[in-house]
Amino acid sequence: MNIDFKNLIIIYLISGIIWNIYCRVFFNYWIINKDILNKFTLIELPESIKCLIPHYNCENLRANGWTVLHIILYFAIGLYYQNIDSYIIVSSILFEYFEGLYNFDAKYVIDIMFNYLGYKLGVYFSKKIKPIQINITYNQILVLILINIILFYDIYYKRKNALEK
Repeated sequence: MNIDFKNLIIIYLISGIIWNIYCRVFFNYWIINKDILNKFTLIELPESIKCLIPHYNCENLRANGWTVLHIILYFAIGLYYQNIDSYIIVSSILFEYFEGLYNFDAKYVIDIMFNYLGYKLGVYFSKKIKPIQINITYNQILVLILINIILFYDIYYKRKNALEK
């Protein structure tokens, strides 16, 4: 199977920039109680599911506004790519691992489940909705990568410093 992952990279990069803008405009990411996406519960899951993989604070985590954004992101990926189930699962596990590693609220089971749900919904609707063609050069992709690295680095260190206080 030969897959051009250019659209996938662009979707991730654009979502990373949107996440950074949200973090800077609507709240200081390192001050969680100001996060409007974290204030509502989409669905309450039993602790036996949330803590299937035991990790810090798993019993208090829930499907919330961030979960909706995960579903939308992976829905978009499903519109473009219909046969990358293994990639979706492995990348979801890796993203959650790195969230936990860098002191973000990793929701190992919740996010992986909803990422896959969003992806499968995107795959289903890909037969009904034709995604837009993304025309971008590799140089433009490199610029987006650089912007993302700088923004994530800045957010990570601000959050790390706030947590140490």
